[in-house]
Formats: sequence, structure tokens, C-alpha cells
Amino acid sequence: MANVPRAVTQAVRIGPAPATERLRLGFVLAHPHPAAEDALLRGLFDRSSASYHRFVTPAQYAQRFGVSEATQRDTRAWLAGGGLRVEHVTGAGDYVLASGTVAQVQALLKTTIGRYQAGGRIFDANDTAPAVPEALPICAVLGLDTSRRHRTMADLSARQGTPNVGVQSPEDLRSVYEHPPGVTGQGTSVAILGNGATDSVIADLHAFDAEHGTDAAGNVARKLPKTAIRAFRVR
Repeated sequence: MANVPRAVTQAVRIGPAPATERLRLGFVLAHPHPAAEDALLRGLFDRSSASYHRFVTPAQYAQRFGVSEATQRDTRAWLAGGGLRVEHVTGAGDYVLASGTVAQVQALLKTTIGRYQAGGRIFDANDTAPAVPEALPICAVLGLDTSRRHRTMADLSARQGTPNVGVQSPEDLRSVYEHPPGVTGQGTSVAILGNGATDSVIADLHAFDAEHGTDAAGNVARKLPKTAIRAFRVR
């Protein structure tokens, strides 16, 4: 289970979140047979395995690896008992979307939700770690921290005053996903294939390298018949 959001430690609490404000939360349930899932995944791409390329349908996956009906029922009952409305459950039963007021969520999860301000931005987040019943395999509660909500490109353009075409730099992505600074993927080889007119693409790749410091020795961009291959080794 996630604890207090990191954004809270970098913000100022300006008061409690309005009790009648509605929240939509996602409850993630752990799969009951992770080892069997891993075995199937390995077998799907192992030519010596009887499971090689014997892919399963969503219904078959849910039957073999999904959360049991009893656990799903208990989870829905717990949410409904706290006043939350269940809006959606995935086919495998591993994700439940529910909504309720701040007051209902605080009582159900035994936490408090504050209103915070950081860098001119106001958001709501839980002050303490949420609590869930030990009998339920809930491994994450999503949506308590409204600073992490995704926004459309139109919304971003309106806020920034300039068009945003969705291009994010490596630095942007590391920040958005709170990527650990010590995990760089150093030594990993990556290849990106592109088809069509490639001269400008290769030039753009070199410019990207120079701008973001990925132009280390060993990074190459080559033109082959009808295909551009971008291969590089992460520093």
C-alpha cells in the first residue's frame, strides 16, 4: 500500500479538503496466482514450451488468474458499506473504480485528506497512509492525491498559453513518473526502427542526442534500404 504522497512533503497544508467534495478512487487487488502468471508468460515466448504462442483470451485470463468472485464480492460490500458507489470492475476483478465524498473516504480509509498548495498549484491529498481490511488483497489505492491527475493536451495548452503537442523530454518523463535517479538503464541496448523517409529522422535523432546528453560513444543512427535503425546504449 502507498503511504503519504511525496507531493505532500513539498507543499503547504492550507486546510482540510471540503467534506462534500467527491473523489473517484481506484482500488487495485493483488492477483492470487502470480507465480503461475509468470510461468505462463515465460512459456508463451519459449519455443521449447508447450505454451509457446498459445495466447489466452481475456475471459480465459480472468478465469485462470483473476481475483475470485468471493473476494470481489467482499470488496464491493466493504466499499458500499462505507457509502462509496462502485462504478466499474475489470474483467479479472483486479481493479475496482468507486466514488464517494471526502468525508466518506476519510471514514472508510481511516485517514484525513488535506488541501495543499505548492508552486501556485492547489491539490488535495491524504495526510496519513490509508488503511484497508487485512482480509482484502488491496495493494494500492489510487486517486487520493489529485496532484497526479492526468490532463489532456487541450487542457495543458490552455494553461500554458501555447500549443502542447504532447512531446515530453526524458527529464519530463523521469519527473512525472518519479523515476529513481540511480536507475539509468546503463548498459542496456535499445533499437528503434522507422520506415519511410529517414534522412530528417536521423538528423532529428542526433539533435535529440545533443540536447539531452544521450550522444555517448556507441550510439549510432544508420540508414538501410527503406528503414532507419536507431540503436544506442544507455549511459
